[in-house]
Amino acid sequence: MKDFIILCAKIALGIFIAGALILGTVKGSANDSLLNKTKNVMQQSLEFQKNYP
Repeated sequence: MKDFIILCAKIALGIFIAGALILGTVKGSANDSLLNKTKNVMQQSLEFQKNYP
């Protein structure tokens, strides 16, 4: 059960970060930077999950 909660927390964190960056980019600038930021967030959350199994 504890592992399941941790997994949900990681997923929620990833969605939250991606959502925040997407909102920030939409307000800020063009679509290619949106794609780049989204890619960066995906990489960061993958690294986060590797570092904190």
